[in-house]
Amino acid sequence: KFHLTSQILTCLKLWHNKIVNIPSSITHVKNLESLYLSNNKLESLPVAVFSLQKLRCLDVSYNSIAVIPVEIGLLQNLHLGQNCIISIPEKIGQLLQLTNLELKGNCLDRLPATLGQCRLLRKSGLIVEDHLFDTLPSEGKEEGVGNR
Repeated sequence: KFHLTSQILTCLKLWHNKIVNIPSSITHVKNLESLYLSNNKLESLPVAVFSLQKLRCLDVSYNSIAVIPVEIGLLQNLHLGQNCIISIPEKIGQLLQLTNLELKGNCLDRLPATLGQCRLLRKSGLIVEDHLFDTLPSEGKEEGVGNR
């Protein structure tokens, strides 16, 4: 178990540590911009992570996460690859600054239509299985995902 209290920490890299949960004290790291937790043993993401107002990059790939909280924050880069996710919340469309989204290696059968609201997300920044591109809204299938 670990406790977080730093007010100056902006980037936290805790990959490959066998972490099973994120402590609620994560909210005390108010200036955190990037959080890397890939290759751990996480099964869920607490809503507290998404309450971090400055968090722009979250990497929780290669864990065992099944559900993404509806409260999805203000992220620009979201790495969720190689988990057990079966659906993405419709509120992902509220991530208007999203430029990179990794979802490959999950159990998804479609992408939410609201993904088209992510105006800065281009196809080159969307990492998914090929068949999932067919589930994008028609206006997102051309050069980019988000509408311009």
